[in-house]
Amino acid sequence: MKPKEKSTLFDNLSCSFPPTPLYRTDIEQIIQIGTSRELKVNISDSTAEFDDLDDVQENRGNRVKELAVSFSGKTAFSSISLKIGSGGITLRSSKDDALVLAWHDIKSAIERRVPFHARFMKPTLWLAIVFCIAVFGTKFNILPSNEFARIGTLIVPTWLWAMSLYYVKSSGGVYLQKEHEVLSLWDRYGEKIVNLIAGAIIGAIVTAVSQKFLGK
Repeated sequence: MKPKEKSTLFDNLSCSFPPTPLYRTDIEQIIQIGTSRELKVNISDSTAEFDDLDDVQENRGNRVKELAVSFSGKTAFSSISLKIGSGGITLRSSKDDALVLAWHDIKSAIERRVPFHARFMKPTLWLAIVFCIAVFGTKFNILPSNEFARIGTLIVPTWLWAMSLYYVKSSGGVYLQKEHEVLSLWDRYGEKIVNLIAGAIIGAIVTAVSQKFLGK
């Protein structure tokens, strides 16, 4: 006789990532992490299961908006699940000694693919900032008196909101091709654009603070 295995939601490891373009080589690396540990691999989307990545590409095309890759261990509650969609990437695993290292290796592989600017591409956040600036900035008279700085304080977060929407729409999912074959505008210039806008935001804030508190 042996004790019956039990599992709860509190036994799970979980990690989320912002929308990040993943490519065929990335998924192949993740699958290799599982198969090298003799885990059973399952590839699926919301409506079908697939034999391999070639099967996915044949039936869904070169780019899929959602994909799930799961790895099964030796017990019913022993599994790793990776879900990729337009809203981001979610990685979960049961706290099984045989799976924890694989989970961390998969997590590290995805983290290396997340671009720096992806962390700032949050449409809801920027829309909230625009709302706060428009409402509270006017109500409490904290916007800069300089017309250019005042307009810039509103335009910059509005622009970031629009770019975030574009990023989320264009960067989620999986490309079943090599990276150089589908290199996007964000891959080339995304980080430079975000750095430029960040500089504009800092400049607007410095101008607002100096005018408000230093009378300049």
